Amino acid sequence: INTSAVDPTLTPEGVVTSIKEILDNHPMVIGQYVSHKLEKVKKVGDLFIKCIYQLEYESSTLQIVFLYIKPSDLWQIQSYKFIDTNLGLSNAA
Repeated sequence: INTSAVDPTLTPEGVVTSIKEILDNHPMVIGQYVSHKLEKVKKVGDLFIKCIYQLEYESSTLQIVFLYIKPSDLWQIQSYKFIDTNLGLSNAA
């Protein structure tokens, strides 16, 4: 499953929605989408924020970890990765 086409300039909800749409094309891998929620937000100083979203599917749970940076007045996604919490697989972008 390739998530490299996800636009990193999107909001966390936008990236979660994009990844959900990609995964919806592969229901045989993880089952049907159930729900998603923001699990944790951790601010590191004034320049970094780490957000963790959880996506639940019928047969798997994925976490998406976002790292935001604020080089000027606007926050932007520096990186994100998703982790299959059942299989221990991950992919970074």
